[in-house]
Amino acid sequence: MNNWNESYKRGGFSSFRQTPTLVRLLLVYSGGLIKNEKQANMVLLLIAAVAVGLTILINVDFTETPQPQNPSDNIELPGITAPFP
Repeated sequence: MNNWNESYKRGGFSSFRQTPTLVRLLLVYSGGLIKNEKQANMVLLLIAAVAVGLTILINVDFTETPQPQNPSDNIELPGITAPFP
């Protein structure tokens, strides 16, 4: 029977904190610009903030909506030349 104590003694549970994969990739491919895990986490947070900002900008329409026209201005009746009251 496998219980927690046996699993811990065999090394099934690690007491060491592992660095996340994205953080390791940033540290490796940053060319030395990112020096530690804290800086990598800040860069990932900045990337997420920029992505949220761009999503909002893309999905929100900042153009001014045109005013609705009076429907009686554009009515054309065949055979009637007098203006519509």
